[in-house]
Amino acid sequence: MNYGKKATQQRLKEMASNSHRYTSRVFLGFFKTLLLMCVMVIAVGASVGIGMIKGIIDSAPEINIAETSTNSIFSIFHALIQCIINKTHLDNAVE
Repeated sequence: MNYGKKATQQRLKEMASNSHRYTSRVFLGFFKTLLLMCVMVIAVGASVGIGMIKGIIDSAPEINIAETSTNSIFSIFHALIQCIINKTHLDNAVE
């Protein structure tokens, strides 16, 4: 950057210029508006995503453990989980 007398006077003149000041304000206002719109789009997108997931969970059928048979995938999966939790062998769990 040039720190000479002429360059310093030119810089002071540009800083005092009304057109430069208004241009900066317009650009800053545009940038703030753009940033606010991006935040709003992210918030609306997150709300829609949460609503979709909640709707899918609410519309899922209820699972009644008493009605599941011992040969179903659910009961085998449940036995595997119990074996992992209790640290036992699978043959002991499916009796």
